[in-house]
Amino acid sequence: MFFGGVCPSENIKAIKEARKRGNLVVFNTGRGKSYIPWRLMPGLEYDGIIAGLGAYVEFDNKELYTCPVPTEDCVRVYNIFKKNGKWNKFEGSHFTYLQNMTEDNREILKSEQHLRDKCASESILKFTCARLTDEEEQRLCDTLQIFSYEQYSEGVKKGASKGNGIKILLPHIKLSADDCVAIGDSKNDVEMFKVCKNGAAVANSEPKLFEYCTYKARHASDGGVADAIYNFI
Repeated sequence: MFFGGVCPSENIKAIKEARKRGNLVVFNTGRGKSYIPWRLMPGLEYDGIIAGLGAYVEFDNKELYTCPVPTEDCVRVYNIFKKNGKWNKFEGSHFTYLQNMTEDNREILKSEQHLRDKCASESILKFTCARLTDEEEQRLCDTLQIFSYEQYSEGVKKGASKGNGIKILLPHIKLSADDCVAIGDSKNDVEMFKVCKNGAAVANSEPKLFEYCTYKARHASDGGVADAIYNFI
């Protein structure tokens, strides 16, 4: 949907047209629900949300599923960043909590107990952080699924994925995977592409994703999402 922090207006128009023609639109994102930048997508219309790399599923404004990161795993992550001093954020179903960083209107964690209290009050869907070292990643990968990129890493409870989020949603909307089209650009989209019969990768996608797509769309900055939508509707 985005490139360089901008959502091309043609993507919003294409989504409206897809829904007008009777299609359901589900926003399947790696961001936790609390960290979705709705302000950058004025006029966006959708039917459901799969957020936090599949850790949260919502349809028709009703929460269907959550797979939170367990409290003790959140604490393990917190202590890694307490030691290395790098930035980290825990993205919940309602709020995002920051460590070693600041952002407008986001709460800063002051202690391990502060984090535990937040874990008790809402579902922490995922964490996004400065890129983990190989050793740090190994310390977490026993119970967490970690995705690492050039400049950052993100993690969820094992078992959560964008593809699993789709599997959870499908019975509720009485559709099959053959009825679905996935659109993406990241390696965390691979499981989504494996589930859906058709997948469109925008031109600037990570190379691995092209192995699973059935359509190569335009670059994200050039309305790649819109291109993919119009190809399939």
